[in-house]
Amino acid sequence: YGDDSALQIDHVGSNPAQLPEVHLTSMRSQSWGGGEVVPQSRRVKFPAPGVPVAVRGEVGEGVMIMPVPLKVMMFIDGTWLYYSFFSRGRHRCPIIKQYGEGWAGTHKVDWKAVHDHVCEEIAGHLPGRLVDVSKVVVYGSVKKDTNPQSLRIRMFQDMLEQNFEVHLLTHQGEQEKCVDISLAVDMMHYATVAESYELCVLITGDKDFMPAMSRVKSKGKRVVLATMRNSCNRDLLDKSKHVIDLDPVFLDDQLDKIITRRPKEGDVGYAFVHQALCDILVELLNSKGGKESLRDVGRHLQASSIKGQNALELLRSQYNNLGSFLDQWPAMFTVHGPHVYLAGQEEDLGGEELEFDGDEGFETAAAGDVLEDQGVELSEED
Repeated sequence: YGDDSALQIDHVGSNPAQLPEVHLTSMRSQSWGGGEVVPQSRRVKFPAPGVPVAVRGEVGEGVMIMPVPLKVMMFIDGTWLYYSFFSRGRHRCPIIKQYGEGWAGTHKVDWKAVHDHVCEEIAGHLPGRLVDVSKVVVYGSVKKDTNPQSLRIRMFQDMLEQNFEVHLLTHQGEQEKCVDISLAVDMMHYATVAESYELCVLITGDKDFMPAMSRVKSKGKRVVLATMRNSCNRDLLDKSKHVIDLDPVFLDDQLDKIITRRPKEGDVGYAFVHQALCDILVELLNSKGGKESLRDVGRHLQASSIKGQNALELLRSQYNNLGSFLDQWPAMFTVHGPHVYLAGQEEDLGGEELEFDGDEGFETAAAGDVLEDQGVELSEED
C-alpha cells in the first residue's frame, strides 16, 4: 500500500455504489499522467481481481479510476401511474391503507424519491455498477376541459419540476389515444440508438407493453419493470414470458420514502374538507328544495373551491368519488336513483336504481372483470 500518510483505503466507501474507496488527496508530489510508470510504493492494491474501486482526489494531472456507469432510461406510463396512486378503491389502495382516505390532501408523492428507489434496486441487483439515468420520460393524457388544478394535471406538473420529460396529450372523449403507442415506439427507438441505454426501466402495470419489452430485449438491452403489487397484470410478472431481466421493483414496498407530508401551513385536512363539502352540499340542496341530480351536484362541486383548491378534486382525493362520500354520511344525505336528497326530505322514491355517471368520477364493472389498462381484477367488495 505504500506510505499510509499518502494513501488511505476505506473498504466501505461513501460513493453511491458503496465501493471500496481510495483517497489520493494527500499525495502532493506525484504526477501520474503522460504515460509515466506509477512508482511501486504508490500503486493501489485492489480488494480483489475484477472488483472496481472508486478513487477520490486529484494529484497534478492525476488518474481517476471509476467503474463504467450503467446507462439507463426510464419510461413512465403516466395514465397507469395516476390511477394506481390517486384513483384506486379504498379497499385495494395500499396508500389509503397506510395514510388514510385523505392522504392526497395532507401528503404528496416525491417523484425524485421514486426515481431514487428504482436506481437503488437496480444497483442492488448489479453490484459494482453505478446507475446513470440519462432521461426519464413520462407519457400521459388529459381531457381538453380538465381543470388545471386537478390531481391529474398537478401530478404531471410535479414531474416536470423534477426535470422529467413529460409528453402530455389531450383528447376529447373518454378514451385516451396514442399514449401507449408513443411510449412503446420511443422505448424501441432508443434501443436502436447507440449509447442511449443499456437498461430501460418501464413503470407500468399494463401488459399491452409486453411486445415492446420483448423487442427491446431482442436488441440486447435489459428491461426492468417497476410497478405496484395489486395494480399489475399477472402476465408481466410471469417469468416464463421472458419480458424482464431482473426482479420487479415494487413501488409500494417503499411508501414511507416516496410519500411525504405536505407543509403544515398548506394542509387541507380530512376533517376540514369533510365539513366544507357538507356545507357546500347542504347549501345547494336547501336552495333546490332538498333534491338535486348527481350530475348537477358534481358540476356544482367542480365550480366550487375549498381553500383555493377545487372542491370536486378534493372530494376525489379523500373519498375517490361522490358516491363514496355520500354513502359515508347517511344521516345527512340520501341517494336514490339519479338524485341526492337531504336526509328526511325524500319524496316517494319508488323503485329507481342508482345510476353512476362517468363524468362524476364513477367507474363501473362487473365483479371478476379486469380493468385491462390498470391490470386490476375487481372483487365483490369493489
